[in-house]
Amino acid sequence: MARRIPLKISGARDVAYRRCPVTQGIPFAEGEFRRGAPFRLIDEKGTPIAAQAAPLATWSPDLEYVRWLLVDFQLDQEPGEERTVFFEYGFEDGELGGASDARPGENGHGAAKPVAHGHEVRIERLRAQGPNGEDTLRVDTGVLRVDFTVNARQPVRSDIIERISVLGEDGWVDVVRPGGTPLLFVRDQYGREFTSVTHPSMRQLEIEEAGPLRAGICVKGTHVNEFGDTLCPYVLRFHFYAGKAEVRIVHTFIFDRYPHDTSLQAIGLRIPLDLGQELRAAVGGSGGAGSASGSGGVAGPGGAGDAN
Repeated sequence: MARRIPLKISGARDVAYRRCPVTQGIPFAEGEFRRGAPFRLIDEKGTPIAAQAAPLATWSPDLEYVRWLLVDFQLDQEPGEERTVFFEYGFEDGELGGASDARPGENGHGAAKPVAHGHEVRIERLRAQGPNGEDTLRVDTGVLRVDFTVNARQPVRSDIIERISVLGEDGWVDVVRPGGTPLLFVRDQYGREFTSVTHPSMRQLEIEEAGPLRAGICVKGTHVNEFGDTLCPYVLRFHFYAGKAEVRIVHTFIFDRYPHDTSLQAIGLRIPLDLGQELRAAVGGSGGAGSASGSGGVAGPGGAGDAN
């Protein structure tokens, strides 16, 4: 008989959620859930839900039994509604069937089929696609494409992201203004600006998650000014979700100077968007929320044009 773990989901009372990405950690006792064992996620009516899972920790060095499992799925939920979905595992032979079987694979991920509304996150490397011969790493959610700069064959400076495109009624539309890309910036007490525009060799890009429902890209680097001086490392983590034009960005800033010698006027993420007439963008965080439509930058808590 399969075992079942209920996962209770609640949201804001005045927000309706549609295909909302959910990431949930599940702990297991030692010897309870074997790495690579089949599982499935079902709703209150027993309908299978597309799910992705990755082990975060195991009980012993042999990695056989999972201690913490990270599960991703998407869910519809009405305002104020509380829902319960069930993680099922421990199936006997023939009990699960084939359609909704999922297993954490060699890369740590497993996904029940079908994936989210016909879409899944795809990652591919494109050779010499940038304007200066840069290789790019493309993350495609089905409705959003983001091209990360990987390396360059010429000694030129470039930014973390080469291109952002969304799927419109007439096909793919670039949403970054020509000549501008999203970039990190830091401004010191003298007004000098240090940015993420460097040669790609000064950055480290790592694919941390490569599942069909959620993918994670980590970029590490240091802010640099036009003279090559550096100021403070950074870590950026991007989370992409199948069938969604939304991106979750976790920005970690590392202050590596003496506070008595260096102070900062500003730090943030500048996004030069060109959204046309129909598209809209929004940003949010602990300091507030902002949005933009048409041509212009996103107005965040730090003021127009800067999403801080």
